Amino acid sequence: MRPPCLWTLLILALAAASTPCTAQEIRDPLIGTVLAPDGKPVTGARVAAFRAGGRGTGFLDLDYKNDFRRMGVTKTGKDGRFAMHLPVGLPCRITVDHKPYALFLREDCLPGDDIKIQLLTPATVTGQITLADGTPAKAKLRGWHRYKLDDVFRGETDKNGRFHFDRVAPGPIRIDIDPENAPSPRWLEVTLTAGQTFEHNVQLTAGIKLSGRVIDEATGTPLAGARIGEGWTLNRGVTTKADGTFEMLGYGSEGYQSVHCKADGYVKQVGTVSRKDGPQEIVFAMKRGHTTTGRVVKVHGKPVANTYVQVFGSARFNGEQYHNCLATRTAADGSFRIGGLRPDLAPVVVVRKDGYATQVYALPDAKNNVRIAGEIVLTPPRIVRGQLIGPDGTPRPNTAVALVGYNEDRHRLDPDGPMANNVGNARWSYIDMYVGRRKTRTDHLGRFAFGDVAPGDWQVTASTDQSNELARTAFTVKAKIDPKPIKLAVSK
Repeated sequence: MRPPCLWTLLILALAAASTPCTAQEIRDPLIGTVLAPDGKPVTGARVAAFRAGGRGTGFLDLDYKNDFRRMGVTKTGKDGRFAMHLPVGLPCRITVDHKPYALFLREDCLPGDDIKIQLLTPATVTGQITLADGTPAKAKLRGWHRYKLDDVFRGETDKNGRFHFDRVAPGPIRIDIDPENAPSPRWLEVTLTAGQTFEHNVQLTAGIKLSGRVIDEATGTPLAGARIGEGWTLNRGVTTKADGTFEMLGYGSEGYQSVHCKADGYVKQVGTVSRKDGPQEIVFAMKRGHTTTGRVVKVHGKPVANTYVQVFGSARFNGEQYHNCLATRTAADGSFRIGGLRPDLAPVVVVRKDGYATQVYALPDAKNNVRIAGEIVLTPPRIVRGQLIGPDGTPRPNTAVALVGYNEDRHRLDPDGPMANNVGNARWSYIDMYVGRRKTRTDHLGRFAFGDVAPGDWQVTASTDQSNELARTAFTVKAKIDPKPIKLAVSK
């Protein structure tokens, strides 16, 4: 008996477990048409919208980027049409689940668009993954479109190491295999055709056994619950036991040159391990980091729970770029506490909650190893709308647009500090890509929108998918009023 289509189970689990996101005050309709492969309208197709807070940003917090919550669900009418009201300027994932066609998934859809979805005759991806000794391997798999970057399947092997995905959208895809006890092989690239069954059997290499211990540098105390993995994403991550020891079987995935260690309250450490044959050992002696504390409230002082708070810093040390990205959610009383900050970074704190403007503040120097953010007051969002047009005045659809900037009071907590004075590594330009940038695409009429903007100075840029700039303009957003729609013109 073959395992069920795990991609289908993933979508159903997302829908069942999710709860609606906090409503933003302003919403626009997302409308569209679902067509069969022959171009005829599809009646009764289930269309769902999901949102993860980190989508549309450059944040390095992968958990935040993949924390999807259902925003709405509907079914197509007799003419294949559907409509949902969604928060303005916040990108969503749209899925269409209608047998026997391939599951449809598209990232970064925005309200205001009128999207045409043509379902496809599916392909099937199946196979078996085994370890070097021939025994079944436990592994996670993900497939995504090579150019659109949308997922086409996601799941894991069964007890026999087999996998089966039977409603896969055809096209050029990449397949990633993430084994539990063996190195990850290189991505596989394959072009699937409608109706094809693609069988992919893989025997993994053995890799090496990597073991070690994580301790407090100052006291030598073992640290339980620390995470160790390949690269900054902690690929194939493992957790230390009560005595601070860990063991990773099959270390040595291609593309990962270092081993990273994270522990609550400690500065992240990066180590290197020889790829030679035989077991290897590594010890991480972790240093206590600085802590940031604060509280998030509404205008009249009422605390706001479950607000996303991130502390981020970026700088170059010994020729290597270093990022400090730590995040949490506020407690019931609006408070937050984040430890493990590298002391020699100039960090900023980012506060985000749907329905409010995103706010970023340079943090003051630490006192007794604590950087105090104090009370951060959430404010209503301003909506930035615009349209991208070509030199002939016609709209430019499906084009990348980025908004870069910060709230005007970003130096409020540290008005004379290094970030305010552009000193050394303390420069806003160092964090623009990861904190200050929002990303979207124009709709069928060349329109774009950003829905979580605070008063301040901003610039919007349109570019090709190869990052060639097409147009740019700067503008100021003021409190209590949305700016006039921006006309962004491509000169050639």
